[in-house]
Amino acid sequence: MAQKTVSTVELSAEVSRLLLAGHSLADVTEYLGQEHAKLTTAEVADLANDWFAAAAAIPKDSRLGWCLEAHRELYRRMIEIADFAGATRAVIEIAKLSKEVAQSAQTQANKRTKQTDKNEVPWIQLDDWTELSSTSKSSRN
Repeated sequence: MAQKTVSTVELSAEVSRLLLAGHSLADVTEYLGQEHAKLTTAEVADLANDWFAAAAAIPKDSRLGWCLEAHRELYRRMIEIADFAGATRAVIEIAKLSKEVAQSAQTQANKRTKQTDKNEVPWIQLDDWTELSSTSKSSRN
């Protein structure tokens, strides 16, 4: 059987898809040996690790947004098939995720405010002004 030539990204995606479908690392390694290139189990594990690490490296807001949209889609499908108990669970999860998204947005806003505060010129306090004023008067005398 002729082996297919694929990019590392495509191979990583296929490895992760097979692992997520419940196949063992050994099964995936054997399958890839038949379909693509001969790889060791360690190389297949590295492909999977790289793929999953890249997926985990996306920003928190993006992950939360994806989860929120996925739950909305699940809710829609559950309503279509009259799985109202499942739809209710989806709504509960959407509410939890919405709260987490709001908290994340607030945290980001607070970080931006703190950064802005650091960039501003601090105003002279009244006590500082009085002290500066008395110092300059004594130096003139």
